[in-house]
Order: sequence, then C-alpha cells, then structure tokens
Amino acid sequence: MITQIIIIRELLSVLGGNELIIGICTGSWMLLTGIGALLNKKFENLVKKSGFTGFIQICLSVIPIIIVFCLYFFKNHLLLYGIMPNFIQVLLFSLLLLLPYCLIAGLAFPVFAHFAAKEVTNKVSKIYALETAGGVAGCIIFTFFLSNKTDSWNILLMLAIINLLLGSGYLFFKNNFIYSIIIFAIALIIIPLFNILKIKDITLNMIYPDQQIILSEESSYGKLVVTKQSGQLNYYENGVPIFSSNNVIENEEIIHFGMVQRDSIKDVLMIEGGSGGALLEILKYPVQNIIYTCINPLLIKTGKLSGNIPENNKIQIFNVDGRFFINNTKKYFDMVFVNTSEPSTINLNRFFTKEFFYDIKKKLKPGGIVITSLPSTANYMSNKQLSMHSILNTTLKSVYKNVEIIPASRNYFLASDSVIYINIAEKIMNKNIENQYVNQYYISDISLKEYSETIEKKLIKNADINSDFRPVEFYNQLGVWYEKTSTNTLLFTVIIVAIVFLFIFFLNPVRLGVFSSGLNISSIELLLIMTFQILYGYIYEYIGLLIALCLTGLALGSYFAEKINVNNKYKVFMNRQFMLVLIPLFIVPSFILYSNYSVSSLILFIYISLFSFGGSLIGGLQFGLSTKLQNKKILDKARLSYSADLFGSFAGALIIPLLLIPVWGFVKTCLILSGFNLLCLLIMWLKRNYILIN
Repeated sequence: MITQIIIIRELLSVLGGNELIIGICTGSWMLLTGIGALLNKKFENLVKKSGFTGFIQICLSVIPIIIVFCLYFFKNHLLLYGIMPNFIQVLLFSLLLLLPYCLIAGLAFPVFAHFAAKEVTNKVSKIYALETAGGVAGCIIFTFFLSNKTDSWNILLMLAIINLLLGSGYLFFKNNFIYSIIIFAIALIIIPLFNILKIKDITLNMIYPDQQIILSEESSYGKLVVTKQSGQLNYYENGVPIFSSNNVIENEEIIHFGMVQRDSIKDVLMIEGGSGGALLEILKYPVQNIIYTCINPLLIKTGKLSGNIPENNKIQIFNVDGRFFINNTKKYFDMVFVNTSEPSTINLNRFFTKEFFYDIKKKLKPGGIVITSLPSTANYMSNKQLSMHSILNTTLKSVYKNVEIIPASRNYFLASDSVIYINIAEKIMNKNIENQYVNQYYISDISLKEYSETIEKKLIKNADINSDFRPVEFYNQLGVWYEKTSTNTLLFTVIIVAIVFLFIFFLNPVRLGVFSSGLNISSIELLLIMTFQILYGYIYEYIGLLIALCLTGLALGSYFAEKINVNNKYKVFMNRQFMLVLIPLFIVPSFILYSNYSVSSLILFIYISLFSFGGSLIGGLQFGLSTKLQNKKILDKARLSYSADLFGSFAGALIIPLLLIPVWGFVKTCLILSGFNLLCLLIMWLKRNYILIN
C-alpha cells in the first residue's frame, strides 16, 4: 500500500496531477495486479517452492526503486519535453512502468495464500483479511509517520530493506541458507550504493534539464520543485508549473484590474497565488489589512525566501485552505482575489463553484468585488473554451448582479453587486500608480472594452451552473485537455463500457459478485475521497486515512465471512449483493440536502463515511463467501477471487473519476452505480444453477 501511494504520487509529479491521471494510474495498477493473480496458474509448480517467495521479496524490494528511476528517465525520452502527454500516452506509459511490479504483486497473493493455508485452516478469506489489514497499517503509517517526515526515495529504500530482511529471514528458517545470505547482502549494500550514485539528483536533472534545482521537497500536499533559469525562479507543484518569479504581467493584471475599481479598499483577501509576487502589488495601495491563505506551507516558505512575501505588518498569512478560511473567518473584505489555476482538478474546481462564490459574497463588504481568471483565449476560442468561459460567467451571475470580463494575458472575471469599471488605464493614471505593464502606455481602454464585448457576445447564455457536486467546469477543462492532445473520448468510453459488460455477462456468477463488490468499493471510496476534497481541500494529507477506513471494512468483512455457517450460502451471497444496490441510493439524499438545504459539511462527510465503511464491509463478506462457494484448490480460489476483485476495482477507479462524475455529477453517478449492481444481481439470479462451473 505504501509503495502504491508513493509510485502514484511520483507518476502525478511527472505526468501532471489531476483526477484523470490518478484514475489511469490506479486503474492500471489494479488491472495489472489482477492479471498477475491469474498468471499464477501458469507457474503453479514453481510457486509451490519456498525459494520462490525469496524471489518475490527481492522483486518487491528493488523494482519500485527501478520504476521511479525509469519514470524520470523515460519521461523525456518517450514523451516530448514540455508537451502535455495525451490520454493514450499516459495509459501506455503507466502500464509499461507498473507492469513488472504489479504482475509480481498479483502473483504473490495466491503464493502466500498457499504457504499460509495450514496456519489459517485453508481459509482464503482470512488470508485476504490479513493482506487488507496490512494495507490499513500501511495507510496509517504513511499518513502519520512518513508523508511529512521524508521524501519518496527514502521511503522506498526503507521498504526495500524491510522486504529483503523479511525474505532473508523466511528463507533462513526454511533452510535455504545460500539464498538467505544473498538477500541479506543486497539489504546491506543498497543504501550506500544509492547514495554513491546520487540517484535523486540525477532523476531531478532529467525532468528539469538546463535548470538549476533550488528546492525539492515533499509535503502532505504533494511535491514542490523550485528551479532557476536565466535569473527566473520556476515553481512546480506535482509536476505542474504554478507560477514563476518576475512574472510581472500576470501579477500586475490580477491585482490592479481589481484594486482600481474602488477609491477606498482597506481589507483584502488573496486565496493562493501570492508567493509569486502578487502581494507586493497590493502594497502599492493604502490598504490596512492583507490576508493571504495558502494551504501548502512549502509555497509560503519559498515565497518568503525569495522576497515575494515581504515582511510587512499589514500582511497576515494563514496556512489553511481558502474555502475553510472563508467559512470560518469573522472578517469582511473589500476585495477577494481567487488566484488559483484553472479548474483542471476536482480540488481546483471547488474554487469556481456557485457554493464557493456565495460563501465569498457573505464575507464581502458593500460594494465588494471578487476576481478570478481562466487561461487566455487570444484571438480564437474553441468550443470547449467557449463552454468553460460560459459556465464560469453563468455561475458568477447566479450569485452576483454584475460580472465583467477583462481579457489580457488571462481572461479576468470581476463580479460584484455594485458597478464594475473596465477603463483600467484611465483609473491607473488617476491614482498615480507606477507599474511596468498595467498603465496607460501599454493598455488601451478602448481595446479592452472591444475584446470584452466580443467575448461576452460569444458566450452561451444558458450555460450550466458549476457546483460542488456537479463539477461541469472540471469536465470542460478535461475536454480542453482532450482537444489539445487529440484524444478520442467517445472511443475510450465505448471500449471501457464494452469491457465492463463483457465481465458482467461472461463471468461465473460468484466471481461476478466479487467483481461487482470490487467496483462498488472503489467507486464509493472515490466518492468519499472527492467529497472530502470538495468540502475541506485536505485530500493529500488525509487520503491515507480515508483509504484505511475502506480497507478496515474490507478486512473485517472478509474475516467474519468465515463465521457464516448456513446451508444456502449463495442466497446469503445474493442478499449481500442486494445491499450493494441500496447503499448508493442511500447516499443520494445527502448530496441533495447539502446542495439545497445547507446541511452541515461535517454531517455530510460522516454520513458518506458510514456508507463507505458499510460497502467495504459487504465487499469483504462477498469475497469470503465467494471462496466457500468455489469447489477449488486454495491457489485457484485465491487467484480467481482476488483477480475478480481487482478487475472490479480497476473498472471503478477508471470510470468514476473520468466519465461518471465529470459528466453526470455525484447524484446521478450514485444512481448509475446502483443500477449496475442491480443488473449484476439479476444476472447472478439467472445463473444461480451454475455457481460451481469454471
């Protein structure tokens, strides 16, 4: 579990972090691990030898380090530098990298099930419970002891040594002394060898060629890398460039387009984006208080070191999520700058929703203004870009009386219940503000007005409103990404849906139930994680605990499945499947109540957490019962049930974040999930007389 978290985070930092990348990488992991479990049949004679476990331990120790090195090495050899990889490239890249580790990890479960069978009286479900309990432990250890204490390389080295020592000890007690000594020797030399080769420095230089690495640190919010090139500092968060020093144009635009709107602005709030120099521009005005919220402490640290966050009594810095601050502060503001990147993730989308803008409105003084932005469309606006701008415009107008768009290096949206001015150059001159770019010499008020009116005329008047639990803006941002990378989303959708339906109609009914529960567990877990992210924005810090909650239910369900001693076990199996039909339906009211009746976010999260735990508990029971319903050897029971579970998890990990939530939102996703479980239940009932076949 720790290795999975580390490698997926590294993939995010190299390929660019959003839910699409997470879905592809997680799905690839589950798919390959499931295939590995099935391949166990091909190596049945070999895996029964105790020495084979030593080989597995060596692979599980060394391969993760090789994967991360190859990830950095092949990024600029297989993918063009500076070009965003398309969907097919990301999928093939992740499959290629994860292939060796995941196949062996999938192969390992039936192997260990075979050797542990005597100790647990031939009960595969208890072995599965032990494996899942290890996942729970991994999540907790990573969250509380590793994520903020050291970097990925050190964690992988630590895991390698633990695995090697366990393998060496196991073989020693099995009297395989030669293999035991070899593995122990590898454990002794791996750390000094790693330090001598300076692997970490080499890999960073591969990703950022011709740039001096100033800082590379990891926090619970991801990896931050700061590079220096031609005197400019470049900031990358999870591999995505977030801002650069000396970016005078954007810093001046977002600040002065807003600050010139009122004669007297005393209290200013900036949400994110202040570590690149924008705060210095605010200080050109006679403000009294500036509050800057930034969730990543490393950005605050680097901003202070570079001088972009000056020491000034007027500036207060809060290391918290911007939405959390808005909902809990008692302060009121004349101006609120939402200086985040475009809504390319669910996390960023929450700063572009109706709920968020309404929360800001409650904290604005009379005449107060909020300003946000989207990437510039220059002289051409594609259909997806048009839709993205239209949605933001409609969303803002659903909350504020007046909305104006000022096109520049980005397209800036200003919203207020009072008048908004677009004669920026004139107002800058009247206020006698000295700027390098935003002034009467470089900006034409006539041109700004013409460009603004042109964009306004193009916008779709009845565009959808972006909301927390129907993130249409995020979906459109994905559409822009698909357009830029020439990805055929319709073809991808058809292929994935076709694969899922092949599983539904051709799987043995018992393994269909396990497949369905695996899909259900991963889907509800993703719903829980995204809900937490939308409500609190702390996803990187608490994702380990959320996964641990799911795995705990899975482990307990699998363990207690052995205590079910009834004659008609298949009837119990189908009853549990019916409960999987109901669980998504019970989640639906929580989203409706939150969106329409302002139900407490804490109550919403606790409510969904209970159903996530319940769904995992039922999934564990399904897995345990499936092993009782199959009249097969331990190895076959383990590989067939384990692979079906992982294939279901693969489908859920890929379909939920990439297709269902962006297109239909959280409520309809739950309804579709319930309908899918009902279809599986119907097929299981029709095939009830064939449960022991294949």
